[in-house]
Amino acid sequence: MIEGKYECVDFRGFRAPFAESHILANIRRSPHGGWGSCGTNALQMLTGLRGKFIESKRPKTPQKHLRGYWTDHAVKNFLRPRGFKIGTVTKRNVTSVHKQGWFSWCDWNAPLGDQHVLLCGLLMQEHEASWVIIHNRKTYHNMEIEDLNPLLLFNRPSDNVYLLWHPKWMKEVK
Repeated sequence: MIEGKYECVDFRGFRAPFAESHILANIRRSPHGGWGSCGTNALQMLTGLRGKFIESKRPKTPQKHLRGYWTDHAVKNFLRPRGFKIGTVTKRNVTSVHKQGWFSWCDWNAPLGDQHVLLCGLLMQEHEASWVIIHNRKTYHNMEIEDLNPLLLFNRPSDNVYLLWHPKWMKEVK
């Protein structure tokens, strides 16, 4: 996770109480348990679009180590035109203190909670990251769902973490 700068960020506007029902519906609609790379599968779980279409939109790169992968920039450029609000989670914006004059205090209520959708670029091994969605104490990776392991972010440290929100996530899928 990047350092960032100390600033008070109101993460409440990113709460997505029904995102899980949408992600699960998108997984159910997905043929053959996903298509392509982990980035393509993450975008498919988030948007509900077909993997083949998503993969066709992945920018091609001359850099050998990035071929087949979705970069942070490409992921954000894919999601924003589709109505997603994206915030960057940094070490400092989740640990900012509140100040009033000479007095400052830390809000011990965690700024991020179960209703937030996090898209994490996790370092899996040297020179390889993987896109993982975290929401409601679950991880979503390559169309697989697991309970969130509390040690995940120690064993697979995050390179970048993005907070996502979409208006459709405010209503449950029937």
